[in-house]
Amino acid sequence: MDLILTAWVTELMTGASVNQATVSVFDKKQETNQQGLCTIRTLSTENNEGGILVVEKDEDTCMVVDIYHHKSYFNVYVWHVFNDRGLYKPNEDVHIKGYVRLLKVESEAKLPSYAQGTIDYTINDPRGQKLEESKVRLNDYGAFDIKFKLPDNVNLVTQPKWAFFHRVAGHLVENKRRGHSP
Repeated sequence: MDLILTAWVTELMTGASVNQATVSVFDKKQETNQQGLCTIRTLSTENNEGGILVVEKDEDTCMVVDIYHHKSYFNVYVWHVFNDRGLYKPNEDVHIKGYVRLLKVESEAKLPSYAQGTIDYTINDPRGQKLEESKVRLNDYGAFDIKFKLPDNVNLVTQPKWAFFHRVAGHLVENKRRGHSP
């Protein structure tokens, strides 16, 4: 199957685009432009198997394993959600941040735009006890920042479980993440 892969490379700390990073997947390599983007065309795979995406810049290397592909015929919301660390103790602050993009399908292209609106979220501990439930408004860039304090009697939490629901013009879009031990 022939595919087109677009990679967007940014700095972890600042989110700034990374120019001239080398992106490789399967037998193809490409360098990012000033916007941190590169497109690898005529990417061939056999049997729909996943690949490993490797990004290198100076002394930094990042790998994403099991890059699977699928063709989307519909507009879709995509999420990137992360927390500040892996293990939390009682009475500690938890920080969860994320970005939401709307990928609009136009012909062969998927055009990202900043999602707008409000997200309803629920965060549970590993045993399913509700730790936090509220709403957060996306900023102009489709980003959100959640901070809350764990109660005194909480179990040690490795990667809290969370579920986010994004309302856009009356439609509900869901993103769930189940934490796991490192």
